[in-house]
Amino acid sequence: MKQYLKKLFTFSILLIAVLSIYIYIVSEKVPTHFKYQRIAELKTSELIITGSSHALMGINPNRLLQRSSNIAEINKPIVVDLGIIKTYRKSLPALKYVILPIDYFTLFFSGETEHYNKRYWHHWGIHKEGISKWHVNDCYLETPFDLFAEKKEPLSNHSIQSGKWSKFSDKIKDKLASNRIDIWHKTWMDFHAKDFIAKAIEDFIVFCQNEGIQVILIEMPVPKVTQSYMKAEYLNFTSDFIKDIKQKYSVTHIDFKQYEALQSDTLFADADHLNKQGAERLTDSLKQSLIRLKQLKN
Repeated sequence: MKQYLKKLFTFSILLIAVLSIYIYIVSEKVPTHFKYQRIAELKTSELIITGSSHALMGINPNRLLQRSSNIAEINKPIVVDLGIIKTYRKSLPALKYVILPIDYFTLFFSGETEHYNKRYWHHWGIHKEGISKWHVNDCYLETPFDLFAEKKEPLSNHSIQSGKWSKFSDKIKDKLASNRIDIWHKTWMDFHAKDFIAKAIEDFIVFCQNEGIQVILIEMPVPKVTQSYMKAEYLNFTSDFIKDIKQKYSVTHIDFKQYEALQSDTLFADADHLNKQGAERLTDSLKQSLIRLKQLKN
C-alpha cells in the first residue's frame, strides 16, 4: 500500500509539473512570441489595414502600391486595433496610413460580450483592466504549439474566400442574411458601448494626426439583402458619427457600400464577406483612391 501511495504521489508531482510548464508556455511564452513576430513584420509597413473578418477577407494588401500589412482578424473589436497602433507606434517607423473599417457593428462591439475575444488583448500585449493572464482553457488549442502554427502566414496576406453567395435562391439568402444580423444583435452589439468606442476612435485619430499618420475610414460592402435587416438606430448613429469625424478632423472616408461596382451578389462569399473576385475589385478601387489621395497630399 505504501509503495502504491508513493508511486501515486510521485506521478501527481510530475503531472503538476508538466501542467505548470504547459500553462506557462500558453500564458506567457506563446503570446510573447506571437506579439514580437507580428510587430517585427509590421516595421516596414507604410499602410496597415485593421478590422475584423470583413477587412481580413475583403482587402488584399498585396494588390496595393504601398508596403502594406493586414492585421484584421476574425471577430476582433476595433478598440484592440487602436491599442496595437498606439502601443507599438515607436516600432512602426514607416507607418503613413491606417485603414480603419467602420462596419455596421463596429461602434457597438466592445468585444467584452464574447469571452473568446479577450485573447486579442493578451496576445498582442495590449493592457486592459481585467485581462492579465490568458487561461489555458480559453485558448481553444490542443497544444500550446498550435498558436505558433496559427499565425505562420505573413501579415501581408489576407484570407481568400471562394464561396458564391449568388448560387443561393432569394429565399435562402433572405434567411441567411436575417440569421447573420440576428446573431450580431444578440451576441455582439451593445448600444450602450457606442459612446466609449466612438471616443476611443476620435482619440485615436487625434493621436495619429499628431504622429503624422493619415487615418482612412472605410465602410465595407455587404449584400443588399443583408443591409435590409440592419436597424435604423444603429445605421443613423454610425452615419452621424462619420459625418462628425469628417467635419472635425478632415479624415478621408470611402463608403464602399455605395459603390455600384460592388453591388453584385457574385462578388460575395456569404451574407457579409467578399469572395476572391470581390476582394480584388474592392482592393483595386481602394488602390485608386490612395493614389488620388497621395496626389492631393503632394
